[in-house]
This record gives sequence, structure tokens and C-alpha cells, in this order.
Amino acid sequence: MNILRIPLIVIVATITLCIIFGTIDYFRVSHGKKPLFTYRTVNVSSFDVSMVGFEDIVLPKKDSTEYYGVGYKVSICDNETKNYNFQLGHKQKERCFTTLTCTKKLAENDTTTFEYTFFDGKLYRITTTLLIPSSQIANEPNYETKFMKINDVPGCGGTFNKLNETTYATTQICNIFEMSDSDIEKVYRTNKASLELTRAEIIEIYHDDKDMICE
Repeated sequence: MNILRIPLIVIVATITLCIIFGTIDYFRVSHGKKPLFTYRTVNVSSFDVSMVGFEDIVLPKKDSTEYYGVGYKVSICDNETKNYNFQLGHKQKERCFTTLTCTKKLAENDTTTFEYTFFDGKLYRITTTLLIPSSQIANEPNYETKFMKINDVPGCGGTFNKLNETTYATTQICNIFEMSDSDIEKVYRTNKASLELTRAEIIEIYHDDKDMICE
């Protein structure tokens, strides 16, 4: 019985020390001080990749910092807003930067894809890609002119391409945080509050649409 007690005491003591050290470091970091017990610091930048055809869109750069201690991690998702997170273990339960892709494929040349980008759990950007059968576009110049008006909306941009004789492709990117309420109404036919969705909530919205696959 005593033999079993010793490993148990060691485990409990180790976990307790991790919690104590992690708590101290968390409060130090949250007050703008350097942690005492962490052994590694990782600086991460997100949203700093420019996309071909979208050079005029501001792709915001977010700087994050992760402090690793023995058995715990203190994370700052956004160094600007100082949103801190403490957790035991090094595997992040919910990463600062996440994406969700939902695709509805009716045919090879008839596909709708939404890529939702989240930062610190909040919907940050929506990228909409459409593959359109050429039979659905009666007047190509007119269709392109109407679609490319998306470039007049602050925070948004679009591309229109003819892939082949049977298929057109459009891509539209909008950074939600840069858009006004009236622009959101114009582009998405809804208001900004209704777009304050989590990843789980978007999956639930498409739950009953059997043609939409989210991953």
C-alpha cells in the first residue's frame, strides 16, 4: 500500500507545482511582466499571407505569443488586445487561428465553398468560392461587371475567371471586422450581429443541409 502511495504523491506534487508555477506566470504575463518558470517562448503571426488577385485587400496580421512551462502553457492570442489563456498541457485545446470549410457540390462544375476563418474564437473572414456552369451565365461581361462591384466594398475583394468552356469561377473574400453594417447587409443580406458566430454554430446551421459538407 505504501509503495503505491509514493508514485501517487509524486504525481500529485508534480501537478500541484505545475499549477502553482503556471498561475504565477499567468498573472505575471497578464500584468505585462515576463514569466519566471517557462523554458520556451514562441511568437506566431497569422493572416499575413497575401493571395494572388487580392493584393488590394488588407490581410490583417495578428501577432500571438505562447509561453511554455513544464506541463503548462500561457497563450496570448492577440498581443494587441491582450487576451490571455492558461492551460495545463501543451496541446492547445482551441487554437487562436482556426478555419472551417463547408462545401456543397451539385456537379463537377457547380460547387459552392465557404471558408470561415476565426481568430480567438470569433468569425474574422469569409471566403466564398463558386464554380458556375457556363449555361447559367447568359451574358459574361454583364455578370462580371456586377460581381466585381464587390471590390468597391471596404474589406472585400473578388476575382472572376473562365476556367474552360463549361465552367466559370468566382472568389470573394471579406474581412468582417472592416465592413460597415450597411455593407454587410448589401453583401450577406444580414447584419453584423448575426455573423458573430462560433465554429460550432456554423456547423449547426448547416446540420440539416445534407448536400453541405463541413470540415
